[in-house]
Amino acid sequence: MLLTQPYRAGDTEGDTRLPGLWGISGRAGWHVLARYNDVTRQVAAETGSPLIDLASTMPHAPESFTDMVHYTKVGAGQITAQVLSGLCPILATAFPGKHTAACP
Repeated sequence: MLLTQPYRAGDTEGDTRLPGLWGISGRAGWHVLARYNDVTRQVAAETGSPLIDLASTMPHAPESFTDMVHYTKVGAGQITAQVLSGLCPILATAFPGKHTAACP
């Protein structure tokens, strides 16, 4: 299973003011990480690997991140829910006798 990396900033004009990583603005950092995430999506497609696209589904909300890439408890909970939703059906199929609860 592959995961993309969410980022606090996005591709908006306001995000140019957010402090980014690697000595660049938040918006520029988002563009760098977007390329990384595109490659992750491509590898998943080419190999048939399951993908949880956190970069597309995780909100760019300040309550989810402590900085550009590290999560608050709220953000960690959001990611946990998304990973569980993506992983549960895969495990239920792989281990049908062990699945005791419905997937979210």
